[in-house]
Amino acid sequence: KVTDGPYFIKKDGTTRVMNARLGVKAYLKGGELPYDPESKGLIPVYDVKTGDYRMININTLTSLKIGNNTYTIQ
Repeated sequence: KVTDGPYFIKKDGTTRVMNARLGVKAYLKGGELPYDPESKGLIPVYDVKTGDYRMININTLTSLKIGNNTYTIQ
């Protein structure tokens, strides 16, 4: 499930592109999150480039590329 994107708008207003994977659990440290990301409109992803976990706000997604398919979010 490697994505080439998503493109989203960061809190500071700049656009970011991330090569991310969903569902990666191999590098998790510690216990559970103190909140439910889905209830806050967040998607937890693994940033392949940095090796870190990130949260993407679904309300700031502008496009998503999965394989050869690109999806524009309006």
